[in-house]
Amino acid sequence: WNCIVVSNSHHALWLADYGVPDSLTAYIYNSTFYSATESAAYNVNGGNVTVKNCICTNGDASPDLVSSGTMTLYNSASDDATAGSFGGTGNRTGQTFSFAGAGDYHLASGDTGALDYGTDLSADSVIAFSDDIDGENRPEGSGWDIGADEVATTITCTVVVGGVVGEDRK
Repeated sequence: WNCIVVSNSHHALWLADYGVPDSLTAYIYNSTFYSATESAAYNVNGGNVTVKNCICTNGDASPDLVSSGTMTLYNSASDDATAGSFGGTGNRTGQTFSFAGAGDYHLASGDTGALDYGTDLSADSVIAFSDDIDGENRPEGSGWDIGADEVATTITCTVVVGGVVGEDRK
């Protein structure tokens, strides 16, 4: 959980149970997968994969998610329609994600594709946790963010101090 996986030449996540088809069981939570050239997540040879609160996106025309086994998504998001192709609930398709910068896959504070759209996993029956990839608490806003990063809430304060600046006292 809480992983950022980036690939410039292949799938960011490749799951395979070669040898014993349909024996793979995997749980993938609050992760961000980006591939520049192929599908961001690929499940081959069957198995059961549960994906919660994950971003899957790529830089080309390949589908973001591909599976020949059972892959179920919950509150996950893709920039194409594939997040809605594997059952589950709360998935977001056709999203544009705002990351912090080139090569930095933390969510930007103005993101509209994943910010506050996740589901609370602090009492999950398989993997319960309540922090992000940086150790910051979830949630920081009105809900959990999808992906590995929880955008920190920024509070701006202005302090006004009374008195006369530069007063000379002798």
